[in-house]
Amino acid sequence: MSDGRYRLLDSKPVEPGEPEAVPRAPRKKRAAGAGPRSSRRSEPGKTTYSEVGRTAIEKLIDLGREVGTLRGNLRTAREEAREAREGRDEAERRAQTYGARVRELEAKLEMAESNLRTILAAAKGGARSDNVGDAEMDAILGVLRDRNEAARPS
Repeated sequence: MSDGRYRLLDSKPVEPGEPEAVPRAPRKKRAAGAGPRSSRRSEPGKTTYSEVGRTAIEKLIDLGREVGTLRGNLRTAREEAREAREGRDEAERRAQTYGARVRELEAKLEMAESNLRTILAAAKGGARSDNVGDAEMDAILGVLRDRNEAARPS
């Protein structure tokens, strides 16, 4: 280091047999079991450029795998979200259709009840003096049902 910056001492590459590590001042001794020591090191306590490069490449490969996995998971999640949105939209459309059909059938039911009351009132107030029985009510409802089924398009 010179003037607070690193300076290149020699631009030629490391020769075969030449040590890869630059010697440095020894560190304080570690406590036993404080950290793992690599068996690939040439001398204990000295890290070589090859070891740093291998470690960096291994980490890069691991990160690349993780990125690939995350991208695949993201793609799957996006597809599932799109399918869920489409399913929700379809369910909403069906619910609206069924809601309209229910309102339509309720209106028809009210009309049928009104018609039945009118028919019953006419039957009671007419020339007949006896009450309308269950069998007669069933007959009237049968006529109304037949008329509604005949009017319904198939």
